Amino acid sequence: MGDTWADLSPGLDPEPLRFLYHEPTLRRHARGALVVGLVSLGSFIGCALLRSAESNWYEPLPLHLFGTVCGFLTIVAAATVVEAYRPLAYLFRNALLTPGVVLPGEPLTIVVLASLGNGRGPEVEGLRRIVLRSPLPDRDRAPGTRIPVVSTFQRGRGLDRWVTFRSTPIAWGTGRDREIERCLERLDPTDFKRLEALVARGVVPEDEDELIILDRNAGRIERVSIREETKRYPPDRG
Repeated sequence: MGDTWADLSPGLDPEPLRFLYHEPTLRRHARGALVVGLVSLGSFIGCALLRSAESNWYEPLPLHLFGTVCGFLTIVAAATVVEAYRPLAYLFRNALLTPGVVLPGEPLTIVVLASLGNGRGPEVEGLRRIVLRSPLPDRDRAPGTRIPVVSTFQRGRGLDRWVTFRSTPIAWGTGRDREIERCLERLDPTDFKRLEALVARGVVPEDEDELIILDRNAGRIERVSIREETKRYPPDRG
């Protein structure tokens, strides 16, 4: 992802446990660490039970060795969670606040409008559909509900705009209504109205792979495949 922090950023640190639970990447890492940790704990409990049953001294050894290996893997998995958390929390605080609205139907889905201009080409905007793999805790999920999200953007080698963007609802990082409302208030109401008008006209990506590119007047330019665009314009870290 590109270096997308801006003046219009949330400016707040996510609540660690809440962010671990709701952010999909972190949740996968945390689940892995938890499973390995539970297996390790079960192995050591099994060793203790074997010893208390007055079994031969060598009988618990394989289980003890297995538990030790799992314990080591638990430490590695926990370190992986920490390493994954740091950059995602940094981006949550410093990346770009963007408007999103809830779409009708299941699963819970939002559509997000964000500028794709990166200073190298025309000022265009992108419209992206995002299926939320985690709920919006304590928030209204009725169609049309305005959702503040934080977005990070991907560079493309040889492309004069951002290739795509990834969005995270602010509600995944904080349960404080005051902070969420503050993020909503900082977003331009005009952008929300334009986004809502696009949804009302049916200008919505058909799936998560589709990106609709718009001009500043919200006239449709083209629909592109994010997967194909990423292949055509590989990530540029520069």
